[in-house]
Amino acid sequence: MSNVVSSGARAAPASTPRKVAILDATLGTLSKNLPAIPAGLGLVVLWQVVIWIFKIPTFMAPSPADVVLAFRDNAATLWRNFLPTLLEATLGFLFGNLVAILLAVWFVHSTTAEKAFYPIAVFIKAIPIIALAPILVLIFGNGLAPKIIIAGLICFFPTLVNMVRGVAGGKSRHAGPDAGSVRHQYGDPLESAVSELAAFPVCRPEDCRDQQRHGGDRRRMDRFEFRSWRPDHRGHL
Repeated sequence: MSNVVSSGARAAPASTPRKVAILDATLGTLSKNLPAIPAGLGLVVLWQVVIWIFKIPTFMAPSPADVVLAFRDNAATLWRNFLPTLLEATLGFLFGNLVAILLAVWFVHSTTAEKAFYPIAVFIKAIPIIALAPILVLIFGNGLAPKIIIAGLICFFPTLVNMVRGVAGGKSRHAGPDAGSVRHQYGDPLESAVSELAAFPVCRPEDCRDQQRHGGDRRRMDRFEFRSWRPDHRGHL
């Protein structure tokens, strides 16, 4: 019994720093985004005032009050259509981002693939979604498939562009032409693909908190390291 009590006493102090870190991260996020809250509320108030002053008809631009009343009066219909819409948007988000991330990693490690397929991605982005929607409905029918594809296309291009820039920039800054290649170091193609996909700038949690606490002191940036998430001989990342 005493062993259980002593082990619980030892576990309690260990969990305290973790709770403090979570609280600090939450408060930091709130404080960083705090100006956006009054700005958003101000825009809603301005919207309502403009509707009142210029007496704009509801069918042209409903006021925030009209929107709230519509939610109240049509709650059952909106909720019944909310779940299918959420499913389609979620699947489109997942598939669109997954394809974009895989293509971005491929483009970074293959200049030929980037030259061959990146212009095609730009061409697809240049086609308005409203023009693609009826074509997709004619091909796949009026079911889940065309809506998921449309949602995926909306997410695909921004993720592709930012992933290509981020992965290529990180690799060029923190590694030489062969230093970031796990295949060059370890000779395992599968391990290379997984490890290079996860080759992003990282830092230990305590160093990240220390960096934030000191306001981004440049002298502490040497604690940050660029490495692949590859476990060591003890199984630790």
